[in-house]
Amino acid sequence: MVQTLLDKSGITTANWGGTPLRTRKRAGEALVQTTVKGTATVEIQGRMDESHPWSVIDTAIQSDSTVSTRIAVFPEMRAVVTGVDTTATATGGVSSTPASGSVTISENPSDASTDPTLLVILGTTAGAAYETLQFSGVVADEDTVQVINDGTGQSLNFEFDTTAEPYTSDVVFSGGAVAGDTIRISDIGKNGQAYYFSTTAGDNKDGTRTEILVGNGTTDAATNFQAAIQEDWLDGKIQIAASVAGSTVTLTQAALADTGVSAPSATKINSSSSITSTSWSDGTTGYTLANSSYIPIGLGQGTGTTLARDATYRAFFNEINQGNFTAVTIVTNSTNEILVTMKTPGTHHNHDADATTALPLDIDTASGGLNITGSAGTDGTDPVKLEINDSGDTPVTGYTLIARTAGEEVEAIISRITDEVTSATDWSGGKLTASSNYDNATVSLLSSGTSLTGFGNSTIQVVKDPHNIVTTSGMSGGAAGVTVICRIDVLEQT
Repeated sequence: MVQTLLDKSGITTANWGGTPLRTRKRAGEALVQTTVKGTATVEIQGRMDESHPWSVIDTAIQSDSTVSTRIAVFPEMRAVVTGVDTTATATGGVSSTPASGSVTISENPSDASTDPTLLVILGTTAGAAYETLQFSGVVADEDTVQVINDGTGQSLNFEFDTTAEPYTSDVVFSGGAVAGDTIRISDIGKNGQAYYFSTTAGDNKDGTRTEILVGNGTTDAATNFQAAIQEDWLDGKIQIAASVAGSTVTLTQAALADTGVSAPSATKINSSSSITSTSWSDGTTGYTLANSSYIPIGLGQGTGTTLARDATYRAFFNEINQGNFTAVTIVTNSTNEILVTMKTPGTHHNHDADATTALPLDIDTASGGLNITGSAGTDGTDPVKLEINDSGDTPVTGYTLIARTAGEEVEAIISRITDEVTSATDWSGGKLTASSNYDNATVSLLSSGTSLTGFGNSTIQVVKDPHNIVTTSGMSGGAAGVTVICRIDVLEQT
């Protein structure tokens, strides 16, 4: 009977041993088969019982190979990895646990003629496209910023309004904060958030409040308070942004008040606290846009480059918090720049990509004070790019045609995808293999590239799916190290 002495992935250090196996045989031979992915020195050891030391029966250095050998049998036996070479794993050449993913095709459209369905298995060096918004001059009233395509096919339109400005309020920590102090703030949408100051993390027992450490002095308390509000804003819990200068935190309503919307509720601080706050002020109740369907960016505080950048940043982030513009990350890059970056890499998000065959990130402006430049994403080295389309059609440049004809089984399409992926031996993620599951029309993918450990579900991109037939599970789960599988078959004596 075949039994396992060792089956372990992710081995990066020597002297890794498997659980001892009891054969209960004092004589005879066994056949041992050892498979190593990477490079390792493997010893097969044996002993009579626990009172005896382990003895080396056989030792071998193996690299990416399977070796079988006959050895003597002991009552107790084990396999021990006494040496590993992880040099190859550091460069992504070997992975002990292959990254895995899949592509599933639900059906073959019944139409005699179809639009192209595009898939990309990206190389691990793929990069994300991004747009740089640079505020280089005065932004005028009724100027616009238009997200023509947000990388998923959606659009958003913004208009600058120099008469509208957000409400602001200061929270002042002139005497610092003490454990038990509480502050509750509200936004114009009636969302409230409570903050509790404590000396030690975990002292706050009320899960509805955000805990803030008192820190050491007024500056620590103010800095920690600002960071907590900013995090809650970026998480979509409240439409208030915060900045800090010394012991003062300035709160800014991140959304503008629409016509008829009342000012936000006053900030509430426990009566025994030395923390103080000012009333919400300067906000405009209502705004007037040239295009009422656009999203306002209020510049009532000023049209300078930093003020315009901050107002635009708040407007963009509020759209993310409301479930729009979610395919990107947004950061302020300098005093006058915003970077809008796709969360997923690939050239199909490039600004100049053809929207009929891709999903570009395309932001434009009608403002002399704002310059927008697009930076290209990349597919990485040797990407696998597939187009499912009608037999005889010419695929999009750079893609390989996976032909389909009306009426054929979806398994035929899956088989062609499997063959094409398997032939992509130069893929930068490592050795890529594919197998078909005809029961659910799925291609399962495995890669030995360790660099996939951090690449995750961005690896397989559905660029276009006009017939809604594709689902994917991106490449993930790869782990560095060496894999050793050692099995033994104790031979019957004759």
